[in-house]
Amino acid sequence: MFCKSKIVLKDIYKTYKHKRVLDIDEITIPLEGIVVIVGWSGSGKSTLLNILSLIDHPDVGIKGMTPKIEFHLPRYQYNVSYRGSSTHPYIERVDSSGNIEILDERRFRRHVFGFIFQEHYLHPNLNLDYNIKTPLFTRQRTIVSEEKFINACNVLDISEHLKRFSSKVSGGQAQRASIMRGLLKNSPLLFGDEITSNIDQIYSERILKEISYAIKDDNNNLTAFLWVSHDIHLVKDYADYIVTIKSGKLDATDHKFESFDAIMMYLKSEDKDAEKSFSPDTAIFRFDDRRANWKELFKYYFLYAYNDLFKNVLLPTVDFIVVVLSLSFVILFLFSIIKISYASHKYLELKLSDPRINFLEIRANEKIGELNLSHVKQLEKALGDSIRFITPVYYSTVFIKDMNRKMFSSNSNAITFRRADPIIEEITKAASLSFITDKNNFQGIILKRDRAVSFGYQKDTDYVTISFNNFNIRKGDQKIPVYLTDSELPFNKTMMIREEFYIENYKKSIDEEIPPIAFIKIYPKSIYDTIKIKQISDQMGCYELIDAFKVDNKITVLDEIKNQSKIFVWLSIAAVTLMAAFFVGITIYRSIYKKRMEIGVFLAYGMRKRSFQIFYLCESIIIFFATLVLTLFVYRYIIENLINEMIIKGNMLKVVGAMQSDGVISYDRLQVPFSWLFYIYGSTYLVLTLLFIFFIFQFTSRKPITLMRDA
Repeated sequence: MFCKSKIVLKDIYKTYKHKRVLDIDEITIPLEGIVVIVGWSGSGKSTLLNILSLIDHPDVGIKGMTPKIEFHLPRYQYNVSYRGSSTHPYIERVDSSGNIEILDERRFRRHVFGFIFQEHYLHPNLNLDYNIKTPLFTRQRTIVSEEKFINACNVLDISEHLKRFSSKVSGGQAQRASIMRGLLKNSPLLFGDEITSNIDQIYSERILKEISYAIKDDNNNLTAFLWVSHDIHLVKDYADYIVTIKSGKLDATDHKFESFDAIMMYLKSEDKDAEKSFSPDTAIFRFDDRRANWKELFKYYFLYAYNDLFKNVLLPTVDFIVVVLSLSFVILFLFSIIKISYASHKYLELKLSDPRINFLEIRANEKIGELNLSHVKQLEKALGDSIRFITPVYYSTVFIKDMNRKMFSSNSNAITFRRADPIIEEITKAASLSFITDKNNFQGIILKRDRAVSFGYQKDTDYVTISFNNFNIRKGDQKIPVYLTDSELPFNKTMMIREEFYIENYKKSIDEEIPPIAFIKIYPKSIYDTIKIKQISDQMGCYELIDAFKVDNKITVLDEIKNQSKIFVWLSIAAVTLMAAFFVGITIYRSIYKKRMEIGVFLAYGMRKRSFQIFYLCESIIIFFATLVLTLFVYRYIIENLINEMIIKGNMLKVVGAMQSDGVISYDRLQVPFSWLFYIYGSTYLVLTLLFIFFIFQFTSRKPITLMRDA
């Protein structure tokens, strides 16, 4: 069994600005109830408390001595030593059987110490309720009864203020919340530095009574309260033991308050208010099995992050707004650059792939003489997926009746088309025309509007009378359905007719052969497929290919635009990312720096680094999703439409010297691939999280006392 509880200090020295603040060779401080450290201002009281609680460290290497602190407590003995020149303590925990376990500094503080500071050090973005509960999650086993929590709130008179922030309560209320935070942690040792300086006499006495009850209660872990105070009246009434300090030297001679026995007997007797003491009951925080309570932990971490970012449900903090707007601006800028680059190139590609300007004319060379349908099948098989459509084209001399002169006049050659010819959809704007779409009803023509008007037809007429190869001469005048268009027709023709219509009227008898094909028309899927088709047809060696619109030159210009855009995009992304990381990094650092003192307090309570990492990982998730929603909305409904309008209504085709086509390109075809946006968002979240982790690591690696001192 261990001896009575005590603290033994050996070779503890501390210097600030070349002035010796503590000068202790060896001394023992009994841990009996409320132990008060008294002395003049500047005598080293707070420094002693900080070193005892390991939120600060003694000087190492003085006179070759090794600073040591021994904590003799009911269950364990803890031996703290500073070896060599290191300021990081070496900590041993020894149980009653003599077994030794090595502890790190945070784990030691987490299991042994609780704190009540002179300043309340409440986290500014957390309400009192969360400020009080946060240290409860620093221990592996944390059990706090609901009754205990409610009683403590009633005793300290803060029940009605739990949902308020420290800036919205009085200094006394904030300090009482800080005191409750220290008491509920239920550590073996509780340190207090001038805890009553901001509290009136009534509350001060009530708090000291509660501490006294907690020490005497066998259900509590609290062994002793080490208290620095200038309040002689409270010290006189409530101290069980006094340690004096003068010029850094301690005197822990027997100060048992023999003259105050009657008062102490009264304080230690059963009191009518004893039911207000902190007695355990049904636990409201129980984390004995972490895996079974991951939902509670997740809720705690997430709400911590949420409360740090929002003052209430609808009121975000300034830091949150700045970070979200900064990230949103950067993401929207990057999206705009990528959208302009991608959509511009895609628009040019789609326009230059328009079947009215991106088609190839295949003619027969001297090896095969005339073209027939077998050549069409041969080319279709050889070109495979590179073509959108392939069709034979026949020339036909057509006569149209001049309504003014009442006679037929030559209308030059017409060209034929097939039902699925993609150029027809572009020309007719998907109009429902039976002579184009029906399998068996193919009598009709497509005619340039100005040509129809010149023959005396109304500009909105839906029929004309034509003649070719003695058609109409045998049958008389016959009205033929017509579709009038203002669009340019291929090969500068003014009329197009269905292939079946032409063949039916070309043949004078059923037995007559199909007429020879004038040429084979090929529509590549895209302008880039045009190059592939040209290469394959050249390799076949029996065809003569006529480039419809100098596609090689168009692709050269298009590729150059693509390459230049790519360089511009990458340079812009690099520059904007660096500036954004710098600006957002400063904002995050500023936000964390403002809360450094509160972080120092949580570290002093023994909070793990990973807890802070999880807190701020949750914050980064909240910030990211807020940014995601904002940027997707602005991009989808504002920026994307503006850029689409700018590109579609611009004159980009003049850059590549292509004829202007009036085909409509839908906005959907200009959309940036989702994977691109995913990479941007993924990179943004990664950078945001790494910034949080980096700065939190920097802050949590410092001594608690360093963070708590006002810079």
